[in-house]
Amino acid sequence: MRASLELQVVGIERRATIREGDLSLSGLHVRLDAAVGEPGQIYALRLRSRDKAIRLEVPARVVRVERTDDLLSGTKVRAVAFEFLCYEPGKREELSALVLHMARESDAEPEADAEPDVGGLSLETGWQLRKGERVRIEVPSPSGGTMRFEGRAVRSRRKPSGAFRTQVEAMGEAPPLERPEPITGIRESLSGLDASALRARPQPVHLSGDLAYLSMPGVLSIVALERFTGELRVTRERDSARVYVRDGQVVDCVGGAGRAPLDELARLFNWREGRFELSIGACDRADRIETSTTALLLDLARELDEKKRVA
Repeated sequence: MRASLELQVVGIERRATIREGDLSLSGLHVRLDAAVGEPGQIYALRLRSRDKAIRLEVPARVVRVERTDDLLSGTKVRAVAFEFLCYEPGKREELSALVLHMARESDAEPEADAEPDVGGLSLETGWQLRKGERVRIEVPSPSGGTMRFEGRAVRSRRKPSGAFRTQVEAMGEAPPLERPEPITGIRESLSGLDASALRARPQPVHLSGDLAYLSMPGVLSIVALERFTGELRVTRERDSARVYVRDGQVVDCVGGAGRAPLDELARLFNWREGRFELSIGACDRADRIETSTTALLLDLARELDEKKRVA
């Protein structure tokens, strides 16, 4: 979520400054020119909403530093991505209150003047698309066919309702309209069905993103907060895994090497690149995790920190 808030990196900055960035339950990506060092450094962050209604202090780890080269002043820090470390009881609840407050604050702001239309398609989506992100849309026709439309997001703005109005620019020529084969009767149509083909049909994707911007702990935090049920597919090059969730709780995790569910989840928590896709639907998997998502995130984060200290 795009947010404007007061931020102070304790030990680096003497006072809080209003900054623009992307805020979530798992971390903060913010424009920052302070010398925070390399990824792995841990700082205390003081966060406060601009109306000063909510204020908190949370430890955070640097996970990415973006720099720019200047001919006169040399290399300078441009932006920093922090991952929140919510080991202290109640800290995640404080962060949830801040994120919810900032979201309401954003909804209350009047929309900016509309920019001129760039052509293409205007969509209403439940989440924000990054500029340049590719999308594929299937548009039904009155005759029963389907037109596949491929493009890239030009801009995405939040509406007062909470949804996002996204302008999509077309990429190349649209393929020809696909018309279904005529069906002569119910018996003929049923005889042509193949159960295995139906099972192999791709599931619709309701939430997707890049792990470079939202890590697995952040994805699972959103799943827990919204109490989603369905299947989360995580891919990286030729590697992949599936995480099954029910009412916001992780019940199983399956990878290609037959690892135990917790071992597979711990492996996914280390990924800093790849994609995730969540398909919402029924989940009939047996619960092999047997713990809440909040406790699971804390345990895995603690385990990863212990391994890093040993290393």
